[in-house]
Amino acid sequence: MTSKLDVTLTDFIYAIVVGAAFQRIDAPVFSIQNLLLLIAFIVIVDDWVLYHVQAEKVPGSSVTFAKSLIIDAGVLLTWYCAAVSGSHGDQGSYPYLRDFLLFLGCFYVLTLAWEIAFKGLVNNSGRIIPDLICVAIIAAALVIHQKPYFPIAAALFTLPWFAARLYAWRRIVFVVEPPVPADRQPASLPTVG
Repeated sequence: MTSKLDVTLTDFIYAIVVGAAFQRIDAPVFSIQNLLLLIAFIVIVDDWVLYHVQAEKVPGSSVTFAKSLIIDAGVLLTWYCAAVSGSHGDQGSYPYLRDFLLFLGCFYVLTLAWEIAFKGLVNNSGRIIPDLICVAIIAAALVIHQKPYFPIAAALFTLPWFAARLYAWRRIVFVVEPPVPADRQPASLPTVG
């Protein structure tokens, strides 16, 4: 990641979408709705960092800009719908939870689509497997979201989700170039002096 941050149209849209969802947080009390919004914020921050590291490697052209803008808009729209769904509590039933999970699943499908669309340009497919794992976790959560043991299962689902996201960060954000062996080092030029 470069030390300079290039603010793009997508960053501006991220800020608007996140700001619009942020105002849905209730007073500082514990509630399922606030928990779902917190999860949504963690997801979008994770996505923004990974997106930035990868997007800076995509060469600029009108075709890549159009593809990226369309997928980015879909990613942000599905995230916003997940955040709004999570903020609508419905006492005694879980339609908001189902909708939250559906939109979050669509969000990860679209981030996976972005990764696949630009795989050859970013030279790093570190998000494909983690995004597939996230889609699988959310699909499993959708199947059991109305079961009485869902809260325990949801807590257990955070472990593979966190492992998948950590894997993506290690492959994309915290990339450390392997050391070049001594026999492959470029020859040094003699110094004058």
